[in-house]
Amino acid sequence: MIVMIIKTGGAVKTDMFFEEIGLKYGCEVIAYSFEGHDTQSKCRENLTNAQLHHAKEFVSQVANKKHKFPTKSEYINNLLCRDYYIVNDVDVVFAFGWINHDGSISGGTYWGVEMAHQALYTQGVRVYFFNLTNCKWNLYVKDTGWMLENNYNWKIYDPFKEVDFSKIKTMAGIGTRDTRGHDFLIRNEIEKLIVKWVESHGKSKIQTII
Repeated sequence: MIVMIIKTGGAVKTDMFFEEIGLKYGCEVIAYSFEGHDTQSKCRENLTNAQLHHAKEFVSQVANKKHKFPTKSEYINNLLCRDYYIVNDVDVVFAFGWINHDGSISGGTYWGVEMAHQALYTQGVRVYFFNLTNCKWNLYVKDTGWMLENNYNWKIYDPFKEVDFSKIKTMAGIGTRDTRGHDFLIRNEIEKLIVKWVESHGKSKIQTII
């Protein structure tokens, strides 16, 4: 029996949508957390101090003038280190958030997406980003002509037509807490992803563990 795993972070809104819908369709959910982390997740898996420390090297690699690391808050540092474990060792990354006018990703979603870009692209793992600015899916494409400003490379891409979901065993599901009234849209897109995934493995979409 294939175990279908969703890795996420237990934050409100998008993370919890991945968790709730994943559980609904019988997926195993891992919500990475740490001692002192404020989360309502039912699938919490606490990282040790040693694991959080190990991730700092990878978080530092995606820091820049706008996104500084380490921050003055150890809590924020731990949140960012947690993101490394969410996007590490997965077959695909699905993310939801906002792309700014300069081509950058808004808010904390930047960290998980950028770590996924740098760590996973060489492994052939694709990162799909649902841009809430125009409500379209984008695929991160490295070193091509499809470019937004500031060296962010994206191509409009439909994962429902292009992705072979039957090859996915573990997915990372991440995204913004700043949904700005798009909760229904995000939940609907996540449910479509997971239904497609479940059905590709020959499981009934109405089979749940709730």
